[in-house]
Amino acid sequence: MLLASIRRFNPGVRSVLDYGCGDGHFVRDATSCGLDANGTDFADRRQSNVETVGAIWIEPDKIIDGEHVFDAIELLQVFEHLANPDQLLSGLGKVLAPCGVVLIETPCTNGPDDRIFGISLWGGLHSPRQYFIPSFVVPED
Repeated sequence: MLLASIRRFNPGVRSVLDYGCGDGHFVRDATSCGLDANGTDFADRRQSNVETVGAIWIEPDKIIDGEHVFDAIELLQVFEHLANPDQLLSGLGKVLAPCGVVLIETPCTNGPDDRIFGISLWGGLHSPRQYFIPSFVVPED
């Protein structure tokens, strides 16, 4: 679904960066679709997850060094862990190709998970691992 969403906004996507790649499932899927898949994470132990599926591991501090350009960058459940998200987004903008796509997914205080599961099953803010949880206003019918 993520690749379909990215291709909807950028049909010519060839290179992707999974920033905060975790277990490597997105880079695995991207690689299997023939894309130039790249992954990075704050935990070095994630490097093997990326390389095992044939994707390229990039150290987090090397992302904005000017050597890489990506058609799509995705941050899934990462944004809320960043102390300075504006700084990261500014840096990622420098390595995003023209007409590139940035996909950000975060937990949300009044999002679908909260409405479906309620506070008993939706964990909410996990301090100190998360700095903030975004919220949005749902338009009334």
